[in-house]
Amino acid sequence: MLTSDYEPNRIEFVKETTIGFISRLRNTKVGILTFSGKAHVRLKPTDDMAEVESVLRKIDFETPAGTAIGDAIVVSETLFDESERNQSIILITDGRSNIGRNISDVLLAINETNTTIYPIGIGSKVETETTIPPEMARVNATVAKFPNLDEHMLSLIANETRGEYFIIDDEESLKKAFESGLDYTTVRSEQEKTIGSYSASCCS
Repeated sequence: MLTSDYEPNRIEFVKETTIGFISRLRNTKVGILTFSGKAHVRLKPTDDMAEVESVLRKIDFETPAGTAIGDAIVVSETLFDESERNQSIILITDGRSNIGRNISDVLLAINETNTTIYPIGIGSKVETETTIPPEMARVNATVAKFPNLDEHMLSLIANETRGEYFIIDDEESLKKAFESGLDYTTVRSEQEKTIGSYSASCCS
């Protein structure tokens, strides 16, 4: 997320795009979880979108280094109310899982729930290299080379949880991915007459 192919960087771009869609949600609770080498719950599911926006704006780079996607999924799942049938996780990452729980083991457990996962991979199509900003030099940040997305893993997560995955390489494609996920979940919510829940996850 340190890469500057989006202004000023990927994490700020994802934050602003996410905030732009918050106002579209109805009858939905949103929770926020961030992850690097460890998963961090930033906000439990709430229908207070002002609070959601406030928490999103405070998200920044974090430690330890790494991409613990399995841990992020497990912790996100714990945020859901078991009475809610429409449970979705929008998983946003620009890396590949390299620490924490095994993805295959996590998916076996998730399959026993009603949770659907929409993985969004944000990255370049060509190999590039980024440097670490001075303010991150002492917090165990790692230099990334791209493409480093594990598309097979994203596809597996989506297929095993009845979701859909997206590979993002520009602003327009990220917006379309959000639109697809939101529209699909809205239809399910209307059909089932239930309150949906999101756990939005960002990688730093």
